[in-house]
Amino acid sequence: MSIRMRQAFTALNLAARHGRIGVGNWLRAVRRWSALQIAVNYQLFSAARAALKIGQISPETDLASVTRLVDTARQHAGKFPQGVELVREAMATWAPARHMLYHPTFRHAIRSVITVALRVR
Repeated sequence: MSIRMRQAFTALNLAARHGRIGVGNWLRAVRRWSALQIAVNYQLFSAARAALKIGQISPETDLASVTRLVDTARQHAGKFPQGVELVREAMATWAPARHMLYHPTFRHAIRSVITVALRVR
């Protein structure tokens, strides 16, 4: 498939082709957002937590993404404190209390590291 054909099937192009101006505007507005930022912005906290847990979305890694995510959470802090809590948990380093927030591969790696550390002692 050519590059031109692949571009023709992007969500933005399909929205424009079908006259969905509102959808196109929304897609442009969030195109640089991460999945976690979109979930927090639209108060999809339980969905975000579940997606983090199974590895569908990842916590932010670069400074620009983290800054946007924190700003988004702060906008909703008064009405939705669970969003701020989710962002805080997702940005924090691993801890036993947050173990289930991470996807299975990460949890397996943590268990392996802990097992090795206990054997070394």
